[in-house]
Amino acid sequence: HRESPDLKSCLLASNVLIMAIMCVHIWLYLALMGATGATAATSDFLLSVDYSEWADPGTTQIATDNAGALYLLSPCSSLATSTSCVSKLSPDGRTLVWRNSLGFTASQMAVDANGSAYVVPTTPQGNALSLFVEKLSTDGASVAWQMPIGFGVSATALDRWVALTVDSSGRAYVGGYDDTRSQGYVVRLNAAGTGIDYATELMGMPGLISVDASGSALVEANA
Repeated sequence: HRESPDLKSCLLASNVLIMAIMCVHIWLYLALMGATGATAATSDFLLSVDYSEWADPGTTQIATDNAGALYLLSPCSSLATSTSCVSKLSPDGRTLVWRNSLGFTASQMAVDANGSAYVVPTTPQGNALSLFVEKLSTDGASVAWQMPIGFGVSATALDRWVALTVDSSGRAYVGGYDDTRSQGYVVRLNAAGTGIDYATELMGMPGLISVDASGSALVEANA
């Protein structure tokens, strides 16, 4: 003969079972967290910060080269914005390798794999701007070359309607919008900075430009 368990015993047994289930769930949760933590510790899933460094006020662009050095485009002085500077930091962020005062205000910067910086100016010539690309030497001490791209754009539209990138061969790609003709375009300069490989008209205003491994330009154009 078995007596029926009373309500208190049933509740106690139920609580034990619930606690056991909760413990299993908690253990599984901790195990999953532990697995996630183990993944986070691998080189494929970094959560740490290698270094932290103050950037110049007004910094507009950041780029890097194959060695991990950091390049900043910013005003040369917080009190004067008429001249831009390109600064190179060492890969560990601790050393200012060089700083170049361009002598004009730059709207765009790109860096190639070897550590040469390319810039596009915003200095107007009259009411319009004849765009050019300037390439700095790898030590930042001089201008390697300066090449006009053959198109212009109004100075007020330059910040919005000019894009710049560079490929692994050192060829510069510029996207722009000639608002005097309501026409967008993409221009590729050769690596020596001595000529234009091609100039292509496109619909809309180029906002972003990138290049794939084959040297084909990809452009985001705004209508």
